[in-house]
Amino acid sequence: MNRKYRFILNGVVLALSGIIIRTIAVSFNGYVSRRIGAEGMGLFTLVMSVYGLAVTLASSGINLAVVRMTAEAVASGGGREATSRIIRRAVLYGFGFGILSALIVFFSAGFVGERLLGDKRTVISLRAMAFGMPPIAVTSALAGYFTGIGRAYKNAVISAVEQLVKILLIIAGIVVFAPMGTKYACFALVGASALAEGGSLITSYVLYLMDKKHIPKSNNGNSFPIFSKICSIALPVAVGSYIRQGFTTAEHIAIPWGLRRSGADTKTALESYGIMSGMALPLVLYPSAVIGAFTGLLVPELAGLMEIGRKEDVRKLSVSAIKAAIIFSVGVSGVFAFFGYELGRGIYGSGEAGNFIRLLAPLVPLMFLDTTVDCILKGLGEQVYTMKVNIVDAVICLVFVLILVPKMGIYGYVVVIYVSEAVNASLSICRMQSITGIKIGAKEMLVSFLWVAASVAVVNIIQLSLMYGLGASVSIATKIVMFGIVYIGLAYFWEKGNFGCLKKISKKSKKIEKRYCIF
Repeated sequence: MNRKYRFILNGVVLALSGIIIRTIAVSFNGYVSRRIGAEGMGLFTLVMSVYGLAVTLASSGINLAVVRMTAEAVASGGGREATSRIIRRAVLYGFGFGILSALIVFFSAGFVGERLLGDKRTVISLRAMAFGMPPIAVTSALAGYFTGIGRAYKNAVISAVEQLVKILLIIAGIVVFAPMGTKYACFALVGASALAEGGSLITSYVLYLMDKKHIPKSNNGNSFPIFSKICSIALPVAVGSYIRQGFTTAEHIAIPWGLRRSGADTKTALESYGIMSGMALPLVLYPSAVIGAFTGLLVPELAGLMEIGRKEDVRKLSVSAIKAAIIFSVGVSGVFAFFGYELGRGIYGSGEAGNFIRLLAPLVPLMFLDTTVDCILKGLGEQVYTMKVNIVDAVICLVFVLILVPKMGIYGYVVVIYVSEAVNASLSICRMQSITGIKIGAKEMLVSFLWVAASVAVVNIIQLSLMYGLGASVSIATKIVMFGIVYIGLAYFWEKGNFGCLKKISKKSKKIEKRYCIF
């Protein structure tokens, strides 16, 4: 199987599995929010802000290091021996940082919960969280191996097993612990997640043992010091991630504090925070399962192409990725903008969540485009630059949260998200343009938004016709499906109508020259 079809196959499998898993997760999230309430979701989200920092310390950049090194080893002719040595060192690296993270979280839980989070109900959940750190770190290394060798679809199997175990454990945990109060309901969610990470590790290791037998042996001696190379890639990324995630954690801790400063009591503050961060944002990020499946594969693909000097293919692949990201993200933005309120009511039983979804809808194209560009930069070896951008972004977010949330309440946090995405995306896009020469113009976004407007008009016409003609109502799922069909159809006919990459016939050479453009 050649590189192109392997890339597409991996992406399709990951996208489909990601959508299925996230559909289950979002639906299950609605069930959980109804069982433990908005305050419980707020408390859980507060605990998970610390979880992000703990996972960052546990993984310490190992996934990216393994992705790049295994992709380069395969591209340069390295075989089973090279990849096995990489994985052995990577697992050792991950396990060490996982144990370190677990010890820090467990023994600092009292101080963090009572002093930093300002809610002693979080302490027991923080201690339960610590037990999931070593499995997370080792699984991250193994996931990097599957992505690097071009079999990232196996990560979908791992994710499916983890989600299944997690859901079963959470259901059991809620039944047992939720009647005891919000504190123990939160503990059930965190504890179930930690146990599920163990199942994920076992699945990853079994798949790795089965997979490595199919890698051919090679006499190509890769005698470079593997552990030092892992550290040279992972540690700069890790240090930047520590700083960024530290600011991000401080930002999430500051949100409930700012809400209380704005006049809300503790319960109301946690409810608002839970609705925004525990309901609206996860749903807005739900479609990233599709875009993330392909953009995640860009890192090893671009790294492999750069390793063998195929710079022209690097540019073509980057152009295709950006084009797909724009078309997809603008369509998703349209769904949330016009159907967000109904989605919030239908999934969470919360009109307030629906309003937040609509508020965040215009940001979706910028979010997904930023994700795509970041992966392109990492594939080109620009992970240090993306680290710096992320740190700047995190600092700006924290400062704006401290200033705006006490004055504007939860809507101040919405402003912060907009500012954050604008800064991050702008800096990343400028860097990519300077390296690759690819330009992203406003025309591409505008055309896609016209497709959104046309799709919504068609859906409304059909809905009105059914209502007045047959007296039948149209469900939200049917509206979204109709919207998607019209939108995809317009995008398809636009491409087939030769409005794609502009072509110019040279008068002198009479040769067709393809410009590097998005449409």
